[in-house]
Amino acid sequence: MTPLENELSNLIGRACSEFGICLSSAASKPIETRRSITDAEFACAVLTAERLTPPEHSEFYKPLKHLFREHFGRASMKIEDYDPKRRPRYF
Repeated sequence: MTPLENELSNLIGRACSEFGICLSSAASKPIETRRSITDAEFACAVLTAERLTPPEHSEFYKPLKHLFREHFGRASMKIEDYDPKRRPRYF
C-alpha cells in the first residue's frame, strides 16, 4: 500500500466515524488505489459506493468535500505530490 493509499484509507475511516458512511473493503479499494483524486471525486466515489445517488444532491456531498480538504489541506491530491513526511492536518 502506498502512503497515499494509506491516507485515503484513513480518510474513508474518518467518513465512517464522522458521518456513518462506512464502506466495505471491496467498496473502498477503488477509491484508495487512485493515483490522483479531488475533493469532489472523493465525495462522489464514497456516496456512489454507498449507493446514495445522485451524489451531488446528497446531504453528505459538501461535508465529504470539506473533510477531504481538511485532511489533505488542499482540494486535490496526486500520488506524486503526496509527501508522507508531511502529516495530514487532522493530527
